[in-house]
Amino acid sequence: MLKIPGYEDGPLVHGSAYLDDPLFWPVHLGSSLRGEDAQRAAFGADWDAAMELYRVLSSEREWPVFSVPLSSGHTIHVVYRNIEGDRGVDYLIHHPAWSAAETLAVDDGHFMGPGMAWPELLSAARQPATEGVDNPDARLLLLFPTLGDARLPDDAAVTLTTALAALTLIEEPADVASMLLENQGQWAPARWRLANGVRVNDGGHSYRNPSNAFALPGGRLREISNALDSRPTTVRQTSGCSSQLGKLGLLAGGGRADGDGEALGPGGPASCSPVFPVVPRTIWHASGTGGRLDSPDTALVTTALDTVSYGAYEHACWRAAKATLAESAGNSRRTMARFCVVMT
Repeated sequence: MLKIPGYEDGPLVHGSAYLDDPLFWPVHLGSSLRGEDAQRAAFGADWDAAMELYRVLSSEREWPVFSVPLSSGHTIHVVYRNIEGDRGVDYLIHHPAWSAAETLAVDDGHFMGPGMAWPELLSAARQPATEGVDNPDARLLLLFPTLGDARLPDDAAVTLTTALAALTLIEEPADVASMLLENQGQWAPARWRLANGVRVNDGGHSYRNPSNAFALPGGRLREISNALDSRPTTVRQTSGCSSQLGKLGLLAGGGRADGDGEALGPGGPASCSPVFPVVPRTIWHASGTGGRLDSPDTALVTTALDTVSYGAYEHACWRAAKATLAESAGNSRRTMARFCVVMT
């Protein structure tokens, strides 16, 4: 049985088999398809078949779950909560370091949201994945019901139309896309802003509005904001870092380390600018200047810096890396530092 930490209400099962059914998508988007015109445009002559599919999806015996992994290590779980008299769809986000999943949005009669701004929806949809739901169009439509954004870009309808055309049999996907964007979620479209680098909104029913008494804690808000808006970037290293990298056994030029052939990052000329990709601070929590890491697959050097300049960051990062290697003498460097994490 599928398990989501902190969410043990029902018989969770993988729902990926439903994603190949073109009717699944208008059913899933149903709360934003209001009125006869919208339903006619989305379902056409397939209304009866769509209702039968809905009955299967809402069976109390199985609660379908669709998992959308993010590059940060977080996963968004879309859960069909099939409790008699209290059916709905819960949008949860979880990280392996958390004891329990957090709720982003709830799509039911007692709705909570929005959970995402448009840029975040687009980012989450386009992040690469090797497991769970990996199709960008499917990810976009799965997460669309969490959207509530009063400032949509001009090309939002085109993006949504493309996804609908790829995955459904809707005859006029552009018309349905426009209707969906006009009726985002069950809440009023919110205004989003960046507050100290954290994306928050003014929605009265949103867990991501820090003014609400039920809002997520500040640390979670920051972590979720970073995870949903995962944009690759790089840190430029200072002159002289080549020698420090050499002392650590980390070679900048070919993107290799310790002669074991393990890639450090993009190859290139033997310089330090740029070398390491910046990954979100929320992948690993800091535990002092440098910490010992046990995972051979995702070993990272962490620092306890919250806000630092690049120059200060670089020196602290190298000190942490050297300290980590020194403390782990006898362990294979394959299990040790491969990236420096900038704390944003």
